[in-house]
Amino acid sequence: MTDRVRDILATVAAAWNRGDATAAAACFTEDALILEPPDRQRREGRAAIHAFFREAARVGPMSMTWHSLFGDDEGSVGGGEYTFAWNGMVFHGVAVVEIRDGLIHRWREYQKRSDLSWERFVEREPVTPSSRRAPSAAPSSGGGAS
Repeated sequence: MTDRVRDILATVAAAWNRGDATAAAACFTEDALILEPPDRQRREGRAAIHAFFREAARVGPMSMTWHSLFGDDEGSVGGGEYTFAWNGMVFHGVAVVEIRDGLIHRWREYQKRSDLSWERFVEREPVTPSSRRAPSAAPSSGGGAS
């Protein structure tokens, strides 16, 4: 991963953590798009992104922590796993970004609200076939083989 992806993601997180909507929005291209598919949230253009960040900061402090980052060798696609806290809510998720001219052009995130710490969220015991409750048997018709 190039420093370009790491640096822009660290910059936007630091701006959110300071409540600086202008600095956070400056990390995005003029025609940037933020999506949380399928239609949970959509912000188009730096002006709309800035307004969204400004309103969110007005409501309460934000906290963004990156847990792991990834990116291609060219620094044009990347992302990471994160925890985002705001207004008494905590979300753990993954964001995938496309970088253009050193700025975020597309941001696509998938997140889940959770009361768990990041460590508990990602290290939960997996559900396996043997740990699932067996379905109850179908009622017997009372008949047998004849």
